[in-house]
Amino acid sequence: MVGRINSIAIDDSKTSELAFDWYVQHYHRSEDSLTIFHLQQIPKIPAMGLLSGSIEINDEYRAIIRDSVEKTRALLQKYKALCHSFNIEFKVVLNDSYSSPGKMIVDMAKTHNVDVIITGQRGLSQLSKFFLGSTSDYVLHNSHVPVIVIPPQINSTE
Repeated sequence: MVGRINSIAIDDSKTSELAFDWYVQHYHRSEDSLTIFHLQQIPKIPAMGLLSGSIEINDEYRAIIRDSVEKTRALLQKYKALCHSFNIEFKVVLNDSYSSPGKMIVDMAKTHNVDVIITGQRGLSQLSKFFLGSTSDYVLHNSHVPVIVIPPQINSTE
């Protein structure tokens, strides 16, 4: 029997952990596969003046990039280990964050033909959502497949 292709968008937040835990406990079936989406946050090079000529990346910036890559590597290892421990067939889709995270998650879901998107919700205040926007809100309203949004405080007995 061919199962569903589920997806989960992860970062290094507690809400991603809650979403993954919820997925394992309440949604995953043995015949399903999981596509893990992660957007690599590469630090931007500081803006330079128009007359500054070419930009040389200094050692400090290289260290920042190395740190970012190592954090991503550790995060992905964590979720790979979790998938192995629960016998979940999975693949990882890593992309550079060059656009709105919500748009990128929706686009990756289309590209990888997933059946559902599961994501955590940061729990922003209404004012923060107004000014910053909400990734989960964007995904919910623009996805071509069902979206399950896991709130930051979920009762573990449900």
